[in-house]
Amino acid sequence: MSSFKTCLACVEARDWATAQPEWCGDGEHLFYFGMLEEDLSYLAPEIAPGDGRRFKAHRLQSQIVRRRLAAKSKQAA
Repeated sequence: MSSFKTCLACVEARDWATAQPEWCGDGEHLFYFGMLEEDLSYLAPEIAPGDGRRFKAHRLQSQIVRRRLAAKSKQAA
């Protein structure tokens, strides 16, 4: 089994997402950080607009995508 390093930003995003009352995940796959982006996309529409949490969920999701793309382009170089 391989081990992976997880960036602090992804750990903080996971902790924030699971603390939301709208979080409906069972916690079974929280160690799969690759699924966090998908989980945030499901969480965002469940959050009522107006208090900034929905925007934060989308922002966290886009930051994960950017970091992943940056890491891939760095590996390719």
